[in-house]
Amino acid sequence: MNLIPSIAVPCTNPVVEILSQGDEVITGAVTDTNAAWLAQAVTPLGCRVRRHTAVGDRLEDIVAVLQETVARADIVLCSGGLGPTCDDLTAEAVSVAFALPLERDPVALESIRAFMTRRGRDFATCNEKQAWLPQGVTRLDNAWGTAPGFTLRQGRCWLVFMPGVPREMQAMFEHRVKPVLQADYRLCPPRWTVFHTTGEGESGLQARCDRLNLPVDIRLGFLARESGVAVKLGFADAMDEACRGQWVQAVGEALGACVVRVDSESTGKPVGRADAAGGEGATEPAALTQGAGDFQFAAVAGQHVFDDGQSQT
Repeated sequence: MNLIPSIAVPCTNPVVEILSQGDEVITGAVTDTNAAWLAQAVTPLGCRVRRHTAVGDRLEDIVAVLQETVARADIVLCSGGLGPTCDDLTAEAVSVAFALPLERDPVALESIRAFMTRRGRDFATCNEKQAWLPQGVTRLDNAWGTAPGFTLRQGRCWLVFMPGVPREMQAMFEHRVKPVLQADYRLCPPRWTVFHTTGEGESGLQARCDRLNLPVDIRLGFLARESGVAVKLGFADAMDEACRGQWVQAVGEALGACVVRVDSESTGKPVGRADAAGGEGATEPAALTQGAGDFQFAAVAGQHVFDDGQSQT
């Protein structure tokens, strides 16, 4: 595999856009699971996913999207369009978008031939198309299929092109792309605290939080489910643990008896008195359990016990 050159100036928590290609995606014939998987893979690392874009099999549309995204994003993760057929247009679109003529990669061609031989399949003339890559890109070898991926840089933006087959895309990301992300970017994993609530709707919970005048470096979000509403607090990297703990405590008290569980987004583990006391899995400030009022609770035998003595599984 070609080595991917390190970037000159590392970027902290890069802005990521995810691009999916194919008429089958934009018409709804296929559910775009690739975009969701990639977002779930890079967000815990510290990447800031800003947009998901889907584009059909029209060369001019793909070219336009590529030229737009490089102006906004630090990283663009693309899946699809690397196959051998006439509607696989990724390499051609990159060639047009960035004025990079296509060149046949002999290593890629031999890899495709070898893969077909191992599978007992004939090498069709159209398979050679997959070995034609834009000039100057870095090839990503595909040990799980025929289509090689590739990467290139345009200004500050690193573009990554992977196959659309989920199994191949996921393996290529884990083995070829993720190590570069972790080596070349300063990644600070996100810090979220999630209050799981019941008994009150989003508007009421928003009103409770509004009374606190949260600072601009705390991001507030809501996710409604049938079981209740999750209230999410996202914290800026610069906020120290003591300050974070104070705001977690304040929001917990404002939400009051609506709260049935509090999670740390980084681990997905419930946070309670046992954790704050220094037990295994402690992730949140001790302020979660040391304030006054209904917000105090403990994680005991899979239950969350509130200070009124009641419990909820």
